[in-house]
Amino acid sequence: MAHNKNMSTSHNEFPPRVDLLKLMAQDPLPLLAPGMIEPDSMAGDEPTKQAQVVLDNLNSALARNDAEALKDCFWKDQAYWKDQLALTYHLRTFKTPDIIAASLLDTNKLRVIMGDITVDGEAIFLPVTPVLQFIDCGIVFQTSSPAATCKGKVMLLPIKGANETVEWKIWVLSTILKELHLQKENETLLQSPGRQLGGIESFETDVFIIGGGNA
Repeated sequence: MAHNKNMSTSHNEFPPRVDLLKLMAQDPLPLLAPGMIEPDSMAGDEPTKQAQVVLDNLNSALARNDAEALKDCFWKDQAYWKDQLALTYHLRTFKTPDIIAASLLDTNKLRVIMGDITVDGEAIFLPVTPVLQFIDCGIVFQTSSPAATCKGKVMLLPIKGANETVEWKIWVLSTILKELHLQKENETLLQSPGRQLGGIESFETDVFIIGGGNA
């Protein structure tokens, strides 16, 4: 009986199988009012300009430790923050603007974002369908505890603001740890073999490893 109980406990450590159709029904893709955005109005560097406005608001709210202002940066009907080691030092996904805002403020106290979160490259406007159109923009920022470079992206959805003007809000925020400054990678080691193989015409391989992950 004890053996069966241990097996049951071990089995419960793993999450249940995910039903993608059920998840899509619970959190369907957002639908915008047709005609909210004229694709011609998003030509050139307009997506980057709009993304910069959103990031300015986000940076200001973080600097003031203002939860309400931070919450207002996100699309109120559906918002996600997916972090891969950048601020949580774990693999975490947060949902809803209030939870995301509180979590960003808490983790920022630990990691201390240095300066601003800035645009990385150029933002692009993606008119997927007449009722789903968004801005996709890369981001980059630095943390000081520990010293690191982080990247990611924001996906922005439009809303009608005051006076029927269009404003952009964060639908998806993704943050990823890219490089720790504490121990820089010695790239020369990537270009030279671990063993001197000069003069060897053939050799046998017992194990072939594809990818090393985060090991």
